[in-house]
Amino acid sequence: MRQTETPIAIGGRTEARTRVVARKTPPVATNTPPIATRVSTKDAVKSTDKRKQLGKRGEEIACLYLTNNGAEIIERNWSCNVGEADIIAREGEDLAFIEVKTRTSYNAGFPEDAVTRQKRIKYEKIALQYFATHSLASSRVRFDVIAVVMTGEMQALVRHHRDAFCAGE
Repeated sequence: MRQTETPIAIGGRTEARTRVVARKTPPVATNTPPIATRVSTKDAVKSTDKRKQLGKRGEEIACLYLTNNGAEIIERNWSCNVGEADIIAREGEDLAFIEVKTRTSYNAGFPEDAVTRQKRIKYEKIALQYFATHSLASSRVRFDVIAVVMTGEMQALVRHHRDAFCAGE
């Protein structure tokens, strides 16, 4: 037997009442009341959804920027067992693996600074997997970073760092 707290609305206020519930497994120790856990989980889901939407929007802006500047988008969100490349594009004879970083401000620094050494190593492995699974004519491989900072509902600043890093860096 274990006790749980259930929120009950009484006269416009919510109070916690204790009730006994039968349970076969032992209770899990927790320091957080169930209501606080639900609220923080809900906030985390909303926060994650907003980040995903922002990232998707940044990738759309990056694709628009690339196509307006003569690049051909080959793949978007190409994934393998190593990870995911945001954009794979062809510019002339170059095949560019592009990481897109999007922010709403510079408060946390420049978006491109978030491309860590581990991320660069992962992109190299992703490129190797891509070439292993696709028969392509010989191409020069390039690793780019596109930084997008949203400045308004319909405006963004875009910085394209060509050859942002090389294999082995």
